[in-house]
Amino acid sequence: MHNLLHHRFGQHSILFIIAFIVIGVLFVTTIFQKEDAVVERSQQPFAPDIYVGTTLAPVADLVRAVGGERVTVTVWDSAEEYLQRPMGSDASLWFVVGEGVDEWVGETVSDAEIVLLRDDVDIAKLEYEVEIGKVDPAAPHYYWMSFRGLQNMTIAIARELNLVDKVNTEMYISNAYQYSLTLAEHNNEYKNTIDDVGPINVIAMDHLFDEFLYYFGLNVVGLFNMEGDRQEALEDLVYNARYYEVDVVLVPQGYNINDITRALADISIKIVSLDVYGEGMKDVVGFVRENVSALLLGAQ
Repeated sequence: MHNLLHHRFGQHSILFIIAFIVIGVLFVTTIFQKEDAVVERSQQPFAPDIYVGTTLAPVADLVRAVGGERVTVTVWDSAEEYLQRPMGSDASLWFVVGEGVDEWVGETVSDAEIVLLRDDVDIAKLEYEVEIGKVDPAAPHYYWMSFRGLQNMTIAIARELNLVDKVNTEMYISNAYQYSLTLAEHNNEYKNTIDDVGPINVIAMDHLFDEFLYYFGLNVVGLFNMEGDRQEALEDLVYNARYYEVDVVLVPQGYNINDITRALADISIKIVSLDVYGEGMKDVVGFVRENVSALLLGAQ
């Protein structure tokens, strides 16, 4: 009997051990499968999307190019519009340009990360030695009008999106890199086109177009500020336009040019309005293309 019991107990022990091992393997396998599932899910874009706010269409296009399907971007023109729209509070990340364009964001928006893109752009400290003086580096600059400025902004946007969503770091880096290449290609194309036209003598209103003018290699012979005694400023404008044989006078779109047009009526000079804010534009490349085309058309 003892041998029989020992034999049966031995058989049961072996079966128990085998069963225990099998159950253990299944348990461990199940745990790893669950962990793999968790890891796999964590590597997928998570909902909801990143809601981004900005004030310029060109910046919104850059955010979409870098963020892809992960971002939902809304452009607000003013504090009044922002406060009136129910979606206003959804943007947890803002990209602003400063330069007197969107200072209202910091005063109006709360509970959101606000990124000033100017901090990532090396503003060209130009010093054109003309009779009216030097460029003031502290003055506003429309740095988003040049491809160099746009490339730096693209990198900054990728960095900030990564801080919010590290799971998709590779996507943001890849998108920013590819879009930077696209901007570089178009930049070379437009610079070559401008070079083919030859030297273009330009007078610009204020310092707003410094980056645009510098980056495309235009010959800037005057930067005018029409504040103060406007009649005296107009006389200086006419004098410099004649003396330097100016081809084009650049003004921001919407600028009051009535008296400028009258003052330059006897001189063969085109007054060209450049689109600063990119309203209604389809993409950043088109935004720069339209301004370059307007400049070249005026220089003909």
